[in-house]
Amino acid sequence: MSDTNNFASSWVLEGRVLKEKEWGHYYHFSSILIEECNGKSLCTKMGMDDTFDLGYVRAQAALNHHRKMFGSTQEFRVVLKEGHFNKVGEEFTFKGVCQKVD
Repeated sequence: MSDTNNFASSWVLEGRVLKEKEWGHYYHFSSILIEECNGKSLCTKMGMDDTFDLGYVRAQAALNHHRKMFGSTQEFRVVLKEGHFNKVGEEFTFKGVCQKVD
């Protein structure tokens, strides 16, 4: 079910030159709560909650990358704002495979 009156929340990577006042927007990552994997809930019967916000994970990865690349001249932060994506409540399907990273 889709609510077209509201925009989804968005994790925003912002940055500014050191000692400046204004923050600029770099990237928006829509907040997408991942609740199950392969049809199995990420909330276990024992009360463990392994759900996660995919947008937040991606925003933190971008934050770490930008800090590494430009941290000597700029500062960065991730903030939650109203986004541009108007699919609140709509369910999406993601596909992926496990991999071994060397």
